[in-house]
Amino acid sequence: MMTTQAQAPKHWQEYRFLTREMEKFIDQDLELFYALLNQRGELQSAIEKEPDDIFPASLDGQEFLREIAEIDQQIAQKLQSKSLRAKRQHQVAEAYSGSGQNTAPLGQQWKR
Repeated sequence: MMTTQAQAPKHWQEYRFLTREMEKFIDQDLELFYALLNQRGELQSAIEKEPDDIFPASLDGQEFLREIAEIDQQIAQKLQSKSLRAKRQHQVAEAYSGSGQNTAPLGQQWKR
C-alpha cells in the first residue's frame, strides 16, 4: 500500500518529490540534477533537526522510506553507469591523443 500525500508530513512529501525529480533528470540535465540534490540535502538537514520522529518509525513511514530508498538505489546505479562511461570515454580520448606516449613527430619516432 502506497502512502498517500495526506498521510505523510509535508517535509517528507517534499523529500520524496525531490528524489523522484532527481531520478527523472539524471539522464537529461545533470546541472538540474545537482541543483535538486542540493535542495534535497538542505531539506534533509531540516528534517534531521526536527524532533518529530513518529512518522519515520510508523508503518506508513517505513513504506515511504522504502520507496525513497528504492529510487535512491536507481539514482546510484545511474550515477555509477555515467561515471564508468565517462571514464571509458576519457581513456579512449587519451589513447587517441597519445598522452603518456612518446610525443615526437611520427617521422622522428622511427629514426634510429
